[in-house]
Amino acid sequence: QSLTTLDLLFESISAFATVGLSSASTTILHPASHVLLIITMFIGRIGPAVFAIALTGRSLKDKDKILPEAKVLVG
Repeated sequence: QSLTTLDLLFESISAFATVGLSSASTTILHPASHVLLIITMFIGRIGPAVFAIALTGRSLKDKDKILPEAKVLVG
């Protein structure tokens, strides 16, 4: 059975959006494709921005943090 580009696009977008939808053609995919779909689901779950920040390895030091200041009126 041949898969169309639309079927593969549906699978990848569904995995990235983590909506839980899948076409009937998922079972005939190669095991390496399943691994790629799992990685896509993971990236979609944690968010692309968080994933990119995690890959850079930067961490904020205490001196880089900016704490908010405000006067609180009580009464």
